[in-house]
Amino acid sequence: MGGPILKDKLFFFLDYEGMRYHGAGETTSSVVPAAFRTGDLSSLLSVQGIQLYDTQTINPSTQQPTAYVNNQIPITNPVALYLFGNPKAYPLPNNPTSDPLGIYNNFIGPSASFSRNDQGDAKVDWQLRPGDKVTFRYSQGYAVDGTTTDPLPVNFPIANNYPDHFFDSNWVHTVSPSMVNSFTANYGRIQFNNGVSTDPSGIFGLTGNKIVAFPAIRKNRRVQFAKLQRDQWKRLSERVRHQSLP
Repeated sequence: MGGPILKDKLFFFLDYEGMRYHGAGETTSSVVPAAFRTGDLSSLLSVQGIQLYDTQTINPSTQQPTAYVNNQIPITNPVALYLFGNPKAYPLPNNPTSDPLGIYNNFIGPSASFSRNDQGDAKVDWQLRPGDKVTFRYSQGYAVDGTTTDPLPVNFPIANNYPDHFFDSNWVHTVSPSMVNSFTANYGRIQFNNGVSTDPSGIFGLTGNKIVAFPAIRKNRRVQFAKLQRDQWKRLSERVRHQSLP
C-alpha cells in the first residue's frame, strides 16, 4: 500500500506479511509404571535379575551396601511424591507395551505446536530537490514457535522467538547526467531467543519449586562459600610468600 503525502514530493509505502501454522496429534512417551510409584521395583529383580542396594547403608559384616528386600524402596523425595500423587502433572501409563517391565512407550497423549511470523515495512521517499532524493525505511518482524500442548507437563517444552528491527536511509544526489553520489546508512538488530522453557499446562508457573516442595536454597551459603574461598586464598598466598623469602 502506498501513496502521495505531498504531490510530487513526498510518498509513503506500507506492507505487511504474516504466517500462521498450527499442528496437533498424539505423542508416545514413557512414564514410571504404577508399581514403581509406590517403591515396588520387584519386577527389576524378577524379570531382569537386577538387585538394588542402599548405598547409604553399609552392612558391617560384609562392608557392602545393604540390599533392598525384594527391591522395595521407600519414596521420600518430595518432588517424586508430588508427581506420583498428581496424575495431571505426571500421568499414569495408558498404552499397552511389549516391554517386559511395562515402561517403554507406555503412554500416549495429545500434543500441539504452533508457528507464527509477522513482518512489516514502512518506507518514505522524499524528492527534496530535482537532484536530491532521500529514502527512509523501517522494517520490523517477530517470529515465534513453540508447543501449546504436551502430553507430559514435566517435559517443559521449549519455545523460540526471533524479534528483528532494521532501519535504512539513502540519499542520492545527482551531480551531473554522468555522475551520481549515493550515501547509505543503516542499522539492524535481530535476536535469537532459543530454548526458552515453557509451561503450557499452567500447573507449575513461576512457583514450581514451592508447589513440588523443592527445598529452598539458603542465600547465605553463597556468602559463606565466598568467605571460605577468600580465607583459603589468603592462607595459600601467605604460604607462598613465606616460602619465596630467602
